[in-house]
Amino acid sequence: MVFLPEKYWSYFAIIPGWFLGGFIGAAASFLLTREIVNDPSKSKISLELALLKLSSYLIKTDGKITQDELNRVRDYFKSKYGIRKSEKLFRQHKEDKKVYSIEELVKILKDKMTPNQYYGVIQFLFSVAASDGHITKGEIDFIYKIGVDFSFTIERLDSLKNQFASGSKKTNTSTKKFSQREIDAFATLGLEPSLSFPEIKAAYRKLAKEFHPDVLNNAHESIKKIAEAKFREIQEAYEILKKCYE
Repeated sequence: MVFLPEKYWSYFAIIPGWFLGGFIGAAASFLLTREIVNDPSKSKISLELALLKLSSYLIKTDGKITQDELNRVRDYFKSKYGIRKSEKLFRQHKEDKKVYSIEELVKILKDKMTPNQYYGVIQFLFSVAASDGHITKGEIDFIYKIGVDFSFTIERLDSLKNQFASGSKKTNTSTKKFSQREIDAFATLGLEPSLSFPEIKAAYRKLAKEFHPDVLNNAHESIKKIAEAKFREIQEAYEILKKCYE
C-alpha cells in the first residue's frame, strides 16, 4: 500500500468533489481539505518534545544559557524517558526549526496531560530556572504565564517560586540574633528573619503539605525526587528554627 504525503491529499479530494458537485464541488473539496491538512493547530509534536521546547525557551529568557540549566534539563529527561529516548528528543528538538509560541506548546501539554500532571511541569520549570543559582524576573514571568494557563492561582505559583528561589538567595547576612545557618533556614522557607514562631510554623505546614510525597503519588519518579528533596529541606529548616524559639 502506498501512502501519500499530506500535502497531496487536497488534490485527490478534487475527484469526489467533482462527481458530487462539478467544478464548484471540486473547488470546495480542495479548499476544505487543504485547510484541514494545513491547520496549524493540528501539530504532530509530541508531549515530550513540547516540554523540551518550553524548557529551552525558559533558559533563554535571561539572554544567557548556563551549563547548570542545560544539565538540569538533560538529567530530567534522561531520568524520565531514558538515555536513548532523551537523546532522540534532543536531536528532534535541534532538527525541528519551526518556531512554536508558548501558547501552542502549552496547548499540546494540556491536550496530552491530565490536570494533576500540570503541577509536575511547573515544578520542573522552576527547578530549571533555579539550577544556576538565581531565578530572574523573565524566568518568573515565563513560568507564571504557563501556570496561569494551567489554571494555577498566583498564590500557589508564589509558593512554588519561593521554594525554588529561596536557595539562590542565601547570602552572608548573619546577625547578632540569628546565625548564618538560621538565616539560610528562613530563606528555605521563603521567610524574612523577623517573624514569630507561630507564623513560621504556619508557613512550614503550608509548604510541607505542598511538597509532601503523598501529594505526588501519581507523578513520575524524577518529579517525586525534586519534591522529596525540597520536603527534606523544609523539614530541616523548620527544625533549625524551632530550636531558636524553644
